Parts: sequence; structure tokens; C-alpha cells
Amino acid sequence: DPSRPSISLAMAVRNGAPFVDGALCGIGAQTIAPDQIVLVDDGSDDTTLDTLNRFRSQSSGCVTVLSQPRLGLAAARNAALKASHTTWQIILDADDVPAPVLVEKMLRFVQARPQTALAHGRRKAPAWTLLQSNPMHSTSGTIINRDRAIAAGGFDEGLTAMADVDMAFRIGQMGGALHAVDEVLVSYRKHKNQVTTDWRRLQQNWERLFDKALSATPHDVAPMEHG
Repeated sequence: DPSRPSISLAMAVRNGAPFVDGALCGIGAQTIAPDQIVLVDDGSDDTTLDTLNRFRSQSSGCVTVLSQPRLGLAAARNAALKASHTTWQIILDADDVPAPVLVEKMLRFVQARPQTALAHGRRKAPAWTLLQSNPMHSTSGTIINRDRAIAAGGFDEGLTAMADVDMAFRIGQMGGALHAVDEVLVSYRKHKNQVTTDWRRLQQNWERLFDKALSATPHDVAPMEHG
């Protein structure tokens, strides 16, 4: 449909060999194919990059594979934002399995709500009043307006967790509409290396997030540099 907005699927991964095949199968099985797929390897030392390159070689669509040294998940997501050329981007992790209708339903959702800047499946609400009616639990399956994400400064590369919630806060602070989608469109697989298993790391990042939220003003939001 030439009238619909363009959309990409982006996945950042480090050492995702045990699960990345499942995520890629889900990406390749969408009822509406994304206009671009951006895959970023963040310094893996297993076979992840080989798997991403094999997926690209076997795909008939536009697939971009980027490889960077270990700069962190936020930096990898920023690389995906910069490499995409679409209006919308859906964000996935390597341990996710997207439903075949993920792209279709998220596109339909934002087309019906033109002021949307970010939309995510409903989860437990964070403490911030701004996000209580638009809660985020993780980035998985989030659809984000690329230009608004860049204008908000991209993902904070100083955060090793919760960069997704921080991004949502800054987009909302700039007046972007945040929405919750009352449907589960992504499942994820539990494993010992998930960020949510490192409580000390989560606490440190939450503390930094609250400090940022309490001290920030709209004038503190600077656009992300991009080519």
C-alpha cells in the first residue's frame, strides 16, 4: 500500500546465538513485510554476526547489518535509528519472538492516531505520572517515530538499562503522544543473561533515571546527531 507510512524493524544484539534464530524467523514471517530490517551486532564473540549476515543473504527485502565494538545496547539502538530511512521503527531484542501480525497491528494503530510518537504494549506503570497511563516494561515491540526519537536525543548511551523508559520520558516531555496497545504482540524467552536478572544494575539505572526526570526541563533535550 503506497499510502501507508514506511516502517522498519530494528534489533540490537550481543551474543544472542542461543535465541537470535527465533527472533529472525518471527521477523521474516510478518503479514506485512517491513520496508527495512536493521540488525546491529554489539561486539558479539559467538556466532551471532554470522547468523545476521546469513539472514541478510537469504532475505529478499532490504536488510542492513551493522557490526560495532562493544558500545552497549543504547549505542546499538542509536546506530539502528541512524541507519534506518523509515518514518516508524519497531524495536526488538534477540530473545523476543514477534507475532506475525506485529508490524500490521502497530502500523494500523499509529495510522489511526496521527499524533503518536511512541506506542507500546500495556505493562505495569512506572512511578512517573507521565507514563502511568502509557506504561513500558521493556522496549520489545515498541513502535517509535524515528524523527521524534532523534529529536529527543536518541537513547542515552550512559544508561546500561532503562534507556527505553528514559527515551519515552523525553519524547513525552517534548509533547509527543505516548500510547499503550492492549494486546501482546511479542513474547520473550527467559535466560540468565537478561538485564532484569541483575537487580543492582537495575537499581543504579533507575536512580539515574529519577535524577534525570526530576531535574530535566524541555530545554535539556538535544537532538541526536545523524547523517
